[in-house]
Amino acid sequence: MISNLAKKKNQLLWIVLAVGILFVGLSLVALLANLWQIWVAVGIVSLFFVALALSQREQQSRIFAVSLFMLLAAVLFTLLSSALDNKLASSFSRLGRPQEATLSFNASTSIVQKILAESPLFGSGPNTFGFLWDRFKDPSVNNSIFWQVRFNTSQSSFLTLLAETGIVGGLAFLLLFLLFLMVSVRALGRANGEKSMYVRSAFAGTLYLFLLWFLVSLSQPLVLLTFIFLGMFLAACAEAEIIRVRTSSLFETKERGFVFSLVIIFLLVGGVGGIYYSTTRYLGALSFGRALEIFNKEGSVNSAENELTSQAIALDASQDNYFRTYAQFEYVKIQRALQDPKLDQKTRQERFQDAYQKAVAAARQAIDLGRGDASNYRILAQIYELAIPIDINVADLAFENYEKARSLSPVDPSLFVDMARTHLAVADVTLIRGGGSTSKQIASDRREKAIKLLSDAVKMKSDYAEAHFTLAQLYVAQGKLDEAIHSAEQTTQLVPNNVGVLFQLGLLYYRKENYDAARTVFQSAITINPSYSNAKYFLGLIYDREGKSQEALKLFKEISDLNPDNEEVKKVIAALESGKKAIDALTQPPPEERKEAPLKEAEGAPKPVPKKP
Repeated sequence: MISNLAKKKNQLLWIVLAVGILFVGLSLVALLANLWQIWVAVGIVSLFFVALALSQREQQSRIFAVSLFMLLAAVLFTLLSSALDNKLASSFSRLGRPQEATLSFNASTSIVQKILAESPLFGSGPNTFGFLWDRFKDPSVNNSIFWQVRFNTSQSSFLTLLAETGIVGGLAFLLLFLLFLMVSVRALGRANGEKSMYVRSAFAGTLYLFLLWFLVSLSQPLVLLTFIFLGMFLAACAEAEIIRVRTSSLFETKERGFVFSLVIIFLLVGGVGGIYYSTTRYLGALSFGRALEIFNKEGSVNSAENELTSQAIALDASQDNYFRTYAQFEYVKIQRALQDPKLDQKTRQERFQDAYQKAVAAARQAIDLGRGDASNYRILAQIYELAIPIDINVADLAFENYEKARSLSPVDPSLFVDMARTHLAVADVTLIRGGGSTSKQIASDRREKAIKLLSDAVKMKSDYAEAHFTLAQLYVAQGKLDEAIHSAEQTTQLVPNNVGVLFQLGLLYYRKENYDAARTVFQSAITINPSYSNAKYFLGLIYDREGKSQEALKLFKEISDLNPDNEEVKKVIAALESGKKAIDALTQPPPEERKEAPLKEAEGAPKPVPKKP
């Protein structure tokens, strides 16, 4: 009987080990496409087994042969990783492997050093690395395709742990790893016979996963698997009688039995509560995804908002991004109330007030739940900004929240553009309501502040189309078109490959109706960056003016591929295909007279490609 139980126990252990090793093997295959760090981990594990086989005179064993082969293969693939990286990545891409981008080691350590200088013992707190990235990222990132990407993990899980839990958390993990190594040395040296295979198998998986903590950013399943393998290793050591196991009866006395019965009951209740909490969070996330899908596909803000509030927020009211999205939906309602020409004044005011109050309340709730996220302060500032034509006094609240957002994300150029736009809104309202010399001076001061902010944004991101567009509009409004053109021409001579400067110069030529010069400049910008949608937009309009409808149609179709949700571009394509002029389909006012670029900077941006960390 005892013998049969032991056999079943051994068989179960083998099954668990096989499943675990299979899982690790699948993760290895999935990551081989572009992570040389995986080969490093495989090489270190193989080196341990080669050394073990040599120390125990097992040179003739299969484990020695396999370990030596894997060690040599790991060294070879690590050395050839640069040459094989792109080829393997493209091969896996054809199989549908998702493309990923991770931080470099230097960028990760830089952020860790900065947060440890502020909070050395306990770091920034759990799940806050993304906020650290916003605060401490290198400004040069703004000139890459990842300038609006928030990296929520560092190059490795250990560096993320160190940043979020400080020296205390980092030392605790290192102590755990050191204890594992100490037990492993004793276990590998003393284990023999059939039980040694259990110990070695569990050791290999545990060491491999621990090494991955220092080399890559692990997913949650692999983090969990690390501790499962650690438990399996300790169980194998206990089975091989390498570590002592103490047994104690929880119900040896009535008193102990009563206490531990309560503990067990509390654990059961806590487990049920944990399952309920996890389930509601998961269902809330599903509803949140459906709400976004409804809005993006159908454009129905009411249906999307109903799904968000009645399901996602009702199930999980602890997520700040749910309330931020709720505020964004109400922001859309505010825009529609202000822009719909069919509404009478009373209906417009009622809809504005209702949406405005809900938007502000939702944005403030998002801030209460996530004070470290610049996005929460930004959406509240944008709501106040939108209300400036109704109540100019809310401009101060807009600036206050933009400043808070900037303190959390100091090198985000879009925040500078937001603040510049707010200054311009105040200038416009001041002129409309005043009109005297004092009002004109106030408006002029606001425009100068806007120019300063836009110039700072361009310094941070030289190809920022929205900043260049607004700057050009400001120069025109101030009657400085010729001076602006002369300045842009000089700048172009200094940096001839800067697409942002080229776009601004082309736009200024376009405003001056020098279409020949504008065409040449826009063509140069597109040659440098084929995905620069705003340059293609104005070049397509120039082609349309010159009667080159097919060339214009080709450009606008390319823009549509980059910006599939832009309705104006769709209307232009339909007009050109029906033989009409593109200008007949444009939304008024004409694009050269608008306050913002026709296409947002995020639209048409190249998609991230696999990058070697």
